[in-house]
Parts: sequence; C-alpha cells; structure tokens
Amino acid sequence: MSNLLKTLQNKDLLSESELIISQYLLENYRDFQNLSTRELAKRTFSSSAAVIRFCQKLGFEGYTDFKITFLTEMMKHGGEVQAQIINEHDDINLIMRKVREINVNAINEAYNMLNPAVLSRTLKLLKKATYIDFYAMDGYRDFANRIADSFTLAKKYSTIHSSIPLQYLQAYKVPKNHLGFFISPMGENRFLIDIAKFLKRQDIPTVLITAAPDSTLAKIVDEKFTALIGDNVEDLGPLVFSTSAKFIADTLLASLITQTDYKGARDKESWLNKNFYY
Repeated sequence: MSNLLKTLQNKDLLSESELIISQYLLENYRDFQNLSTRELAKRTFSSSAAVIRFCQKLGFEGYTDFKITFLTEMMKHGGEVQAQIINEHDDINLIMRKVREINVNAINEAYNMLNPAVLSRTLKLLKKATYIDFYAMDGYRDFANRIADSFTLAKKYSTIHSSIPLQYLQAYKVPKNHLGFFISPMGENRFLIDIAKFLKRQDIPTVLITAAPDSTLAKIVDEKFTALIGDNVEDLGPLVFSTSAKFIADTLLASLITQTDYKGARDKESWLNKNFYY
C-alpha cells in the first residue's frame, strides 16, 4: 500500500471532517474521476474550500494534482486496498460488506504475491516428505492445526503440538522424511527461530508462511511465502493474515491433490464407512 493510501486512513493525522472525505474517496474511488470539488464537497457534507485544504494538507498543490495521484495509486492496487476500516459509525450491512471486501482483498493480494517458482520448489519438498510437522505459536496454533488436518487429503501425515516444549521435542532428531512447516506473521518468535535452526542442522527442509519476508525466521527456512497482514484491529489484521495464509496453504494442498493416487484413500474410506458406526 502506498504512503498516500496509508495517510488517507490515518486517524491521528486527519480531522473528523477530513476522515469523512477520505473514507468517501476510498470507498467510491470509481466515481471520483468525474467529481468536481463542489460535488465532492456536497457528498461529504463539507465545502469546496475544505476539499482544497484537504488536498494541500496531503502535500498537493491542488485538487487536480491530488486526483491524478490518488486515482493512479488506486488503479495500481486494483482498488484492493484495506480501505475498509470498520468503525463505530458503520451499520450491520456496511460491516458485512467491509468484512467481505477485506477477505477478498486479502486473497487477491496473496495471489499477486505468490511466486510460481517458489510454489513449484515447495511442492517438490512436500511430495518427498511423508510427514509434515507444523510449528506455530499463540493464536496461530489453532490455525496451523486446521491446515494440518486438511493435508490429510493429500495423504500426508501432519502433526502440531499445542505446547512449546512439545514443539521443541518434535524438532529433536527428526527423521529425513519429515518437513517443517512454519506459520509466523512477524517471523521473530525466538522459539520458532530456535526450532528452525534445529531443523536446519539436521538438513530437514523447511517452509514458512509469513507477513515479514525479511525477518529472522524467513532467512533460515528453505522456502517462504508472503501473506498479507493488517496494521491494526480496525482493519481486522489477524483475519487478513489468516485469510491470505489459508489461500497459500490451499493452493499448495490443491496442487498436491492433483498429483495424489487416490486408490488407497478410497479403500480406506470404504473400510471406514463399512466398519465405523456412531
């Protein structure tokens, strides 16, 4: 996201009336091109002079200069900017729309950042591995557990332990047919960094989903994927990361499934349906 678009969401920099203008522009940028200062002022309950001052406060000479730069930035991002900050003035319908757009934007951004070469190399590592050991801390352990469960569809045995000591033990003397899969938004958790180093010394391949591609953890692992994350609670930062990270994991899973022999899986399902009652 550009500095201009971040500034337009900065509640500390903009006054209440300026935030109304900003919010209108971010949510209605497709209609902005043909708006005069008078029409924009009318729609934002301000004045033409207030609109001009708003543009100058952002560092532009005037309205036209601001309009060109703003529309260029919005087009560059395809409108897929986290402009949908939820606030106390939103009704339930607007909240529903914003949450939907936040999720859609998170997936679109993750798609744009997904490198096919990294995806291809990671798939080779996943195909060779029989066991996928997941490592994550705090609230992302449950998220990692859901991803681990889904990898069963690709006939991969997956584990993740809830406690830090057990995750440490999981990384101790790992067999060669294992792969370490890390999920860490910031990539600076010292426990995960230690575990990644353990695995590195054992020549165990490692993969990371993170929002910080230059983090300490990202420099240790073999392959990394960049997911999006919001800046604060109002733009649902944790949800944004989980949504984009799940898209990455689902892409890996779907690619694995296309290369999986399902005869054994169907036999197991048939046996389960025949013998398991509840």
